[in-house]
Amino acid sequence: MEAFTHKYSSEISAYVAKYITPYMRKSESIDFMEPWHKKDSVMANHFNLRNDLIYDITKTRSLKYDVENRITDADQAYKYWNELSATIENDFLKKEGERIVLSKFPKKEIKANGENSSPIMAVKSVTIPLPEGKPKKLFYEIADKYKGKIVFIDFWATTCGPCVGTIKSMKDTRKKYKNNPDFEFVFITDEAQSPLEYYNKFTKEQEMTNLHRVDTDIYNRFRQLFQFNGIPRYVVLNKKGELIDGNFPMHNFTSKLPDILEKNK
Repeated sequence: MEAFTHKYSSEISAYVAKYITPYMRKSESIDFMEPWHKKDSVMANHFNLRNDLIYDITKTRSLKYDVENRITDADQAYKYWNELSATIENDFLKKEGERIVLSKFPKKEIKANGENSSPIMAVKSVTIPLPEGKPKKLFYEIADKYKGKIVFIDFWATTCGPCVGTIKSMKDTRKKYKNNPDFEFVFITDEAQSPLEYYNKFTKEQEMTNLHRVDTDIYNRFRQLFQFNGIPRYVVLNKKGELIDGNFPMHNFTSKLPDILEKNK
């Protein structure tokens, strides 16, 4: 075999270069979250199950294997953990996951809008960059419809008591600012948590507009993009469509609105 390899080394190299190398998937191009998107969707849609400790442990162990054996790029490791950690509810496992990533890729400082920041932590600045990938692309298929206005986005569900309560309490506020030229309220929910019949009834009663009811797989991607488990969750975009607040306190809407409008003319 060694003699054959030596004799035809140039031919073998040419064959590999032409027929194998172009089709090899480098680790940078692998979407490590894709299997978890599918598993999360099956858990929620088919079994009506929430994350539990065993499931979170499984994710953390998977992270450990991938980081130690498959991922060679620090930025990809940070991105993978940022998305995966959004669906892990146990605080100890969140800390363990961060330790796993940092053990191979020590924390480094990156520039974001002129500020130094750890890639694992949320960037606290005028605008907050979102990680590139399919979740961001899917999100902006919705968000781009409202470019030119400040957008208050509510991730909610009809089966979520606090979500329903806040929407009801904000009804008069929404009516007051209806057709406002500077900002919009936008609502995003998923099919599993907002059954269609009650969803239609409730949104009509509350005179809600800018409604988006997406499938659970897409909704889970939004959860991972903005790193939240519980709802309601409110995010704010400026008129360019850039994220300026990833966890807006909607109960303080009236008091915070003037400052937001002033800073985002």
